[in-house]
Formats: sequence, C-alpha cells, structure tokens
Amino acid sequence: MKQAIKKYHLKENVFSFLYDEKEKVYRNLTCKEKGLATYPEPHLKTIYAILENSLSKYSNKKLYGTRRKEKEKENLGSYEWITYKEFGELRTWLGSAFRGFGLKKGNTVGIYSKNCTEWKVTEDACYAYSLVSVALYDTLGAESSKFIISHSDMQLVVCSSDKISKITQFSSQCPSLKIIVSIDEVPLDVKKTAEDLGLTIKLFSEMIEFGKQNELPHEPPSTDDLASLIYTSGTTDLPKGVIMTHKNLVAGMVGGAWSSEYKLEAEEEIYMSYLPLAHILERSLQNFMVYYGGQVGFFGGDIRKLSQDIEELKPTLLPGVPRVFSRIYDHIMNTIESGGIFQKFMFDQAYKYKLKAIKEGHDTPIWNKLVFDKIKKRLGGRIRVMVTGSAPLSPKHHEFLRVCISDAVIQGWGMSETGASGSLGSVDFFSVGNCGVISPCNEIKLIDVPEMGYISNQTNQVGEILIRGDNVFQGYYKDPEKTNEAITSDRWFKTGDIGKWNSDGTLSIIDRKKNIFKLAQGEYLSADFLEIVYMKTKSISQIFVYGSSFENYLVAVVVPNFDVIQKYLDENSITKTDHQEICNLQQVKNKVLEEIEQVAKENKLKGFEFIKNIHLEHDPFTIENGLLTDTQKLKRFKKKKKKKKKKKKEKAKKLIF
Repeated sequence: MKQAIKKYHLKENVFSFLYDEKEKVYRNLTCKEKGLATYPEPHLKTIYAILENSLSKYSNKKLYGTRRKEKEKENLGSYEWITYKEFGELRTWLGSAFRGFGLKKGNTVGIYSKNCTEWKVTEDACYAYSLVSVALYDTLGAESSKFIISHSDMQLVVCSSDKISKITQFSSQCPSLKIIVSIDEVPLDVKKTAEDLGLTIKLFSEMIEFGKQNELPHEPPSTDDLASLIYTSGTTDLPKGVIMTHKNLVAGMVGGAWSSEYKLEAEEEIYMSYLPLAHILERSLQNFMVYYGGQVGFFGGDIRKLSQDIEELKPTLLPGVPRVFSRIYDHIMNTIESGGIFQKFMFDQAYKYKLKAIKEGHDTPIWNKLVFDKIKKRLGGRIRVMVTGSAPLSPKHHEFLRVCISDAVIQGWGMSETGASGSLGSVDFFSVGNCGVISPCNEIKLIDVPEMGYISNQTNQVGEILIRGDNVFQGYYKDPEKTNEAITSDRWFKTGDIGKWNSDGTLSIIDRKKNIFKLAQGEYLSADFLEIVYMKTKSISQIFVYGSSFENYLVAVVVPNFDVIQKYLDENSITKTDHQEICNLQQVKNKVLEEIEQVAKENKLKGFEFIKNIHLEHDPFTIENGLLTDTQKLKRFKKKKKKKKKKKKEKAKKLIF
C-alpha cells in the first residue's frame, strides 16, 4: 500500500460540489463528470460477480485465515489459510447442499456465530444460488434471535453448536425453521433435544461432503435481487429488517473503495476481522478486501485476547469502533505514564514534533525509530490503515492514533440502511473531528430541524442528514409503515442524524434527532451530544445522561475510569481497591463531578446542559447485561419495559430526583 504524507488543514472545499442549488444537494467531486458510482467495474454488479472475478484473478493466493487450538495446549496456534480457489469450492459445495435440502431462490438462510471462515462460506453460498443471507449477532439474546428467525421466515440456520440449545428454547414458535447446520460437533443430548422438536441437525462438514457429491451449477442473482436482510441492533425496540439488494451492497462497497486514496497491493494487504460480521461495516470492508485480492484473518473468538491475534497476524488494516480505539489509547497512555518521568517527557516531545510534521506534510523517521515504532509493534508493527465507524471518534483519540500508529486513520459515517456508506475520511489531508467527505455512491442534503434549533444559513449549514443513492436500502422487511416514515417519495432516506457541513467540505455528526428529551423548563437536549462531550472527562469510562420533563436538571450514571481514579486514591492515601467500595466513596463522587463541571465549561455548554448529580456504577455497560447494543451503542429503552431494561433510568431517578 503506497502512501505519501501530504496532509494539510484545508480552508476551502475541494472534495464536493453543490449539485442542486435549490435543494442544497451535495455530491462528491468525482461525480461531476461520471455521475454517482454504482459498481467498481461495468461487469461487476453483484457481490457474486465480484467474488467470481477475484477467484479468477487471485486463485492461488491466501484468502481466509483461522487460528485453531493446538493439541493438548490451551493456546491457539498459528494462522492456517485457505486460498481463493479453495474458498470458491467450499462455497459451491455448501450452496449445492442448500439446494439439495430443498431451499429455493429467495429463501432465507441464517448465520449465527462468531466471525469465521464458515460464516463467509455460508454467505457466499447464498449469493451463488440466489438465496438470502440473514445474519444474527453472536451475542443476541433469545428474544431477538426468536424474532429474527420467525420474522425472516428462516428455513435453515448455520450456527456454532453453543447456539443450538438457545434455538431449541423457542423453535416451536418459529414454524419455518427446519434445519440447523452446526459449524462444530454437537453434544448428543443437545442433538437429541433438537431432533425431538422436529429439527434436522447436520454438521457443516457433512453439508460440504453432500454438496461435493451432488454439485449443482450456480444460479447467479441479478443486481435487483434481494441479497441480505440486515437486522438493526436497535437501541429502543426490536430489530428492523433492512432490505438490501445486490445493487445496494455493491454500491456501498464502491463508496468506500472510491473514497480511499490508497491503491491496495493485493499480496501485501492483511485485514484483521473481529467486528461482528452481522454488522454491515464489517461485511462491506471484507467485500472491499476480496475485490482487491487481500487476505482476511479472523480473531480467535475471545475479544479479551484480540491483542494476541493481532500480534500473530500482523495486519496492515485494522477496523474498529470508537470504544475499541479508546481502549487502545488508554492502554498506551497508561504504559507511557507508568514508565517514569523521562519516558513521558520523551513521548511528549516526540508527539509534539510528529504532529507538527504531519500537518506540514512530512515525516519524522528519527522519532519513529525512538518512540512510535515501539508503540506500533504492540499492534503487530505493520498497520497502515485504521478504519472506524458506528459512532463519532473523539478528535483527541483520532489525532493520537494518526500520530502514534498510522497517519491513515479513516473515520466514516454510514448506517445499515446505507450499506455502510455515506461519508468517509480522506487520507489526502490531516483533519480530525469529522466523518470525512461524501461517498461517491450517494448524495446528501441537510434539512432544518427547528424543534432542536438546527436551521441552516449562509455561514452555518446544519440539519438532519438525508441521503440518496444506489447504496440506500429498499425498505424495512414486512413493515411498510416504518418504511414510509423513513424514505420519502423521491427516495431520500431520513437518517435521524444531525450533520454539519464544514468549510473544507467534510461532514460532522453533531447530534441525533431521535434521542432528545425536554426538561421541566421546556429546554430540549440531546443525550447523544452530551454523552460525547462528557466522555472527554478523564475519570469517566462510560456515561448515561438522563433528564425528565418533570425535573429541571440533568443527572447521569457513570462508570469510572478506575485507572485514573486509583491514581487519585493513591495520591490521597486512600487504600481502596474494590471497585464497588470505590464507587461508594463521596470523595470519588465529588472528584468526578468536579471534572464533569470543568469539561462542561470548557465545551461552553449551557447551564441546563450541566450534570448536577451522578451515580457511580462499578459494573460497566456491556452487551451481556443488555445495556449496549451489539454495535457497542448505549441502549435507550422505551417506558414500561422489563425491569432489567430500565436499570439505568431507575438508578438515575433514585439517586437524584
């Protein structure tokens, strides 16, 4: 991957143009002569066609790598790889088995496991035989899993064996489901329970062998055929099924490919896969890698040991979400600060000079050798590109990663409904605090949201983001009402995100239309915006901001950054190490509140946006306890849900109101 450092702060827009002055519609500058991008090459208009093209071009190159447990050892071994050709064969054999077991064009096939080669074989088998893939997050609970299987009329699901017991708990309520294909061995008692319920249990290896012996010709999809139902993780309700055609998925991939200034050198590129494949961003990035002939290594399955997988794989491309990159930042800074005064001084000097150099368009090879190469080595030593999405990455973390690890830290904005595309950072200049420029596959306009005070004028272009293009979904499965609410008659998708055009042509996400509430004095506030601001507080790891129309001030549930808090305790000779005990200390609560107030002042928040009281929570918000979505977003539940789902609000109310 070739790159030259030439990053500058730009004052003028050189990336987009006003396509429709009346409607204030903007497009990527590359679309001025070519129009909106829809596919990478004229003959590659489906995901199936893209894979077929790569199977032909890169037949004997490595494609997917997996770490397996070594015999009589606890640790995982080295990566074992299959080639493009071998993957293509597995895909054909599995698809043939699907057809042999009675599946027909348009039937839905579920995939319910952690990222692995079998996951991708299943997905591409669907595309080769015009079936529809339906992904379930590996962390989904029984309620959401049951809903998706039933709602999508799923007939067959490929899953890891640990999911079978969960499925049998509700399979009687999913009459369409007939076949479960297990990626690994199934315990006899689990298999018997499933078969007693009328389900057919097959091993993945058995399906491959059946398809190999009964191979059928492919039945390629058309560009407008349904490719996948992508169920949104949902912060307030049951998931919605996003209808994506092959045209939508290909256009979404092209949006990312065209937005990148890099030309991938296929034999060199290695991608670390650990973000859930059920998420559209991960799938789009992998489609991108396959198109360019890259390699994909899957993490070992335990996110706590991801650093070991990275060290073993030595990837060149590392994706992430802000929460993951925030942990990387915290880990690096804690290591530096614990190394003594001289090490901290060296790092500060190196950081200052490297940041200045990048902004001026050159590098610092000496500082790299003395400081930054050692930091990069913790992430395998070869990372050249980092991609982030899902939520805004803080400017502090964005800048830090560009200085310390790779100047190509690309932040994008997109949604399941837009095929992961929308806008994407450019590596052509140094810019943080935004989501990049418009993707070439779509156009964007901002509309006023007067109830939130967002009204555009000549100097301040703000409003709800509306997006249109071939990457935009067809609608919500079996839900015409929500489809009509989300998509206008002329195919603009109302995203609910509040955006702002910057002077350099980049787009910033500054708010969320749906997560607003009103205080007793009638002031509207955005929980998402305030949580982003308050996350700048050093002593905070996670925060949930809450307000009520019956009260005139804000409160919050805070999970402290215990590394920062422990230093404070040590400095004040307070001997506490138990997290729950620490959270009960009034001194700690006062310290966090003081820092919160300081951050509010530094960010010029209005008086009613200041948090007046907090509850310190020692248990982090996680997917497992139902407080985060599968994409690491904070859940906001509707009133009168189950008691567990009201946990954060109840704590906030109890503590303060």
